[in-house]
Amino acid sequence: MKLDGRFGHEALPAFERAARQSIEAGVHGIVVDLTGVDYLSSPGLRAIVALSTEMASRRGQVIVRGARDAVRVTLGLADFARTRQRIRR
Repeated sequence: MKLDGRFGHEALPAFERAARQSIEAGVHGIVVDLTGVDYLSSPGLRAIVALSTEMASRRGQVIVRGARDAVRVTLGLADFARTRQRIRR
């Protein structure tokens, strides 16, 4: 899943729809590419954490990659890297 721009409330429906379709298709690993994201809001963060939790419950995983410094800080505040899945540059 490649995201661009601001990932917040307005982007949630498309993200959640794509995530649900992937899960229903039986995908066991999802890469969330944040290379093009310049801002990650609380709702966006919650959506990524929810996806990660859902995938973990199905013995899958979410890898977040390409997060810029500001987005990495937001992910770090949620302790995403340690408690959830992996963040890659």
